[in-house]
Amino acid sequence: MTVHVWTAENQPDPFVDIQHMKYGDSFTIEAFGKTYIYEVRQNQLIGAFDMGKIMHHEINDWVTLVKVE
Repeated sequence: MTVHVWTAENQPDPFVDIQHMKYGDSFTIEAFGKTYIYEVRQNQLIGAFDMGKIMHHEINDWVTLVKVE
């Protein structure tokens, strides 16, 4: 999942400080009339050519948040 960190009105969105999220922090995603709650398990800085590190299969539901600068 990719997200914008600034709104069209130049206001910060919820993931503006994604780089400061740490193990155990939670976030929610609302979709299709439901609210999904997730907890951070890992936060890492990767290079543009390291995308394979985030593109792998998991048994349980996972969300990968990607901030592009």
